[in-house]
Formats: sequence, C-alpha cells, structure tokens
Amino acid sequence: PHIIFLLPTSIILFLFLYTSPGSTPIDFILSEFEAILLWAALAFFLYKIEDIKLERTHTPYFWLGFGSYFLATIIWQPSKTDGVLCDPDSLAQGHALWHLLGAVSMWCFYKYFRTEVDNY
Repeated sequence: PHIIFLLPTSIILFLFLYTSPGSTPIDFILSEFEAILLWAALAFFLYKIEDIKLERTHTPYFWLGFGSYFLATIIWQPSKTDGVLCDPDSLAQGHALWHLLGAVSMWCFYKYFRTEVDNY
C-alpha cells in the first residue's frame, strides 16, 4: 500500500533531478510542495477506502505504457532547443519521437485501464 505513494514519487523525483541539472531533492520539495501534499492525500485516501474493489490485470500494456512514457521523458531533455536531438535538418526529430512515445504510452494505459473489473 505504501508503494502507491513511494514508487511514483521516487520516479517523479528522479525525472525532476534528471531534467533540472544542479537541483537537489530539497529543491524538488520546495518547488512541488503543494503537489506532494495533494499526492500524499490522494494516496492516503485510496489506501483507507475499503469499498474500492477494483481489479486490473497487469498485462504487458501497463509495462509498455510505463516504459514508453519513461523513455519519452528521458528523450524530452536532449530534444529541447540546442540539445543533442534538436536538429531541424535531421530526419530523426527528438521532439517528434517524444510525441510519438507519449501517444503510445497513453494508448497502452487506455488498454490497461480497460482490463478493470468492478468486484463490489
């Protein structure tokens, strides 16, 4: 149950530190304080509700969606202006790949949430 809060928060912290060179975890907490409180309240709320009995099948769609979104986030930084993947004359565009991977991840998450079964 604590993993509901800790795993996504750790991933977001990693991505913040990756995309903000020179930042520290304290900078993350200070700049995202309200979002962290909201996330913690939501995780606590979902943890305490016993009436929620939704089951999802962890098909490859969840992991494909997670992987493509994670990869898109990593590609995002070098594809910014003056980045390694920012070359307007190249056929391989980092920004286009970022959009493509984001779309793939949303489709995969859609397919994953379609496996949800209500067990009331």
